[in-house]
Amino acid sequence: MPKDFQNWVALLANIGTIIALIIAFVTWITWKKQQNYSFVRDKIFEVELVYARLLTSMQNYLNIFKDELPFKPNRIAIEAIDITNVFLREHREDINKYTSQYEDALFRLYILEVKYKEEFVANHSIIHSRFDRYISKLKECKTEEAVLLLHQEFNQLLVDEKMKGLEELQRVRREI
Repeated sequence: MPKDFQNWVALLANIGTIIALIIAFVTWITWKKQQNYSFVRDKIFEVELVYARLLTSMQNYLNIFKDELPFKPNRIAIEAIDITNVFLREHREDINKYTSQYEDALFRLYILEVKYKEEFVANHSIIHSRFDRYISKLKECKTEEAVLLLHQEFNQLLVDEKMKGLEELQRVRREI
């Protein structure tokens, strides 16, 4: 009987060793996968933060810019409006600062191979070209009513773009 008992104990020990090896291997794979989790999550959050700040600065700029329009012919050239209006200049500096930070943050996501839908989270040049197009269309307005209507439309477009982008970045952050 001791011989049979020893064989059973040896068999159970071998099975236990194999199970422990499998558990250790699965744990190692899980650890390896989650090793950069908090780092990647923080980088995605940085993009969210800078993205929101950039689009909010653009909204603030448009809110002040609309009050300068329609542009009176007896004023300094409209191209110099960022110089003459201190608030516009400050918001333009913020836009430039956040654009640079946004570009860097998106590049970090690219390096980390974080996948997101680019149609919801546009790169900095697309955002800037849209913003510049909004500004040029506002400059073309001849009446205050036209300025207000376009401003409301552009403001809503920026809000929608911001919400879609933030929702996409939050989805990506939850899925990592």
